[in-house]
Amino acid sequence: MQADVGVAYPFDLLVHCGLVYAVFAGRAWKVEQPVTDPPGEPLARGSVNYLPGSMRLTSADRLAFTVDTGSSVLPGATVTFLPTAEERPLCH
Repeated sequence: MQADVGVAYPFDLLVHCGLVYAVFAGRAWKVEQPVTDPPGEPLARGSVNYLPGSMRLTSADRLAFTVDTGSSVLPGATVTFLPTAEERPLCH
């Protein structure tokens, strides 16, 4: 998939093992600032597989994911990703 800078694309972000990595527009990305969910909350428990939202390239090397405001987990939150050569590790 080719993506244009500044355009928001509907996206369901895989977060089963945490909100750390993303694959978007043919590239691997890693979160710039770790996102933590309080213990016992859905993201921390691993009970969420995907977060609904949108992805938007803010520049050629920065990606922003915004969680839908109607989501039960992190509604309206925006997370920034940077390109990475790391592979997503398996869940523990």
